[in-house]
Amino acid sequence: MSGHHLLVVDDEDNLRSMLAAALQHHGFEVSEAADGREALAAIPTKRPDLILLDVM
Repeated sequence: MSGHHLLVVDDEDNLRSMLAAALQHHGFEVSEAADGREALAAIPTKRPDLILLDVM
């Protein structure tokens, strides 16, 4: 395990899940959020090292 925690934020469930699974396969701890509100709610408790955003 890398010890790094990532937060993946994307409104497309399939893409978010696929990206999270790939990152977990490479040893990352991953949390998911479907939108900005969920991401903001998760940040204080999950304390991610990196947030991957889908901004389009």
